[in-house]
Amino acid sequence: MTEGEAAAALQICPRTLRKARQQGDLSFVRIGRNVRYSQSDIEQFIERSRECHSTSARAPRSGSTRSRSTVFDFEEVRARRASAKRKP
Repeated sequence: MTEGEAAAALQICPRTLRKARQQGDLSFVRIGRNVRYSQSDIEQFIERSRECHSTSARAPRSGSTRSRSTVFDFEEVRARRASAKRKP
């Protein structure tokens, strides 16, 4: 099948199909300057691209959920710095 037919079969943009081919993710046959895909190549691409999300319970979060950052009063810090500069 042609690039357009393969892209339509996968319901993706031809540019995305081309990128997959160039990255080596999708097998193809070159006949002269023409690129063709077989049905089995498309099916193998789909199987390799398949993602199986786990149905098991999520892992507990690592670390504390509390923020460790400190909030400073900008005006107070500025006043301390100004008074420290005046002392010497």
